[in-house]
Amino acid sequence: MFNYSIWRTFVKPAPFHNALQQEMEFKGYKLRVFLVFLAIAVFFLVRDLWGLGTEQATALFAQGFMDQYVTARYVSALGATLLGMLYFAFHYYIVTYFLYLLTELPYKWIQRVQVYVICILLVEKLIHFIVFYNVGYATNLSFLSLAPILAQWTTNEFTLFLLNQLTVGVVAIIGVQYAFLKKWNESNNAPLLFKIIFVHIIIAIFVAIISVLPLQDWLVGGL
Repeated sequence: MFNYSIWRTFVKPAPFHNALQQEMEFKGYKLRVFLVFLAIAVFFLVRDLWGLGTEQATALFAQGFMDQYVTARYVSALGATLLGMLYFAFHYYIVTYFLYLLTELPYKWIQRVQVYVICILLVEKLIHFIVFYNVGYATNLSFLSLAPILAQWTTNEFTLFLLNQLTVGVVAIIGVQYAFLKKWNESNNAPLLFKIIFVHIIIAIFVAIISVLPLQDWLVGGL
């Protein structure tokens, strides 16, 4: 039996590594994962209630369409909560699976490490939200990336959104994933680092493509 604690195992990973290798039962793991899942969903909901991404609903309010505005805000809040759940699932299951295919390390071991990844992502998003809340507005580009600087020289949306995904938080995540996974890697660690970086580049490209596509216009047109 291993008494699991996110913070304790993060700062002292040696017992965590040994417990996984010995296939010990992780006491308290499911509860903590659920709390992280709940925190992500609530955070996405709070951002939506604050008004992030609800510009079209605000336009309905300004035009006096109160019933439509209320309905739009309820739908938006529900969508934001579901998006938070999907965000957690993507990093906890899908990213884990890709790393599993590339590294051939045990799936559950990588999944345990992904909990730290999600926590780092949550902290980074919380920093963004605190800044946006204090200045009173939000931007599409992260001030923790090089995208705002590059925007001085180019207006190519794909390039900006691609670089926007490579933030300080992602650098920290790569470091955490490498530091934990290399303990179980029996071969040269250089290919492992390359594989981890490769996964993040693929994610950045995918998000950049989604960001530049007019998905909302397509959805409205289809309806």
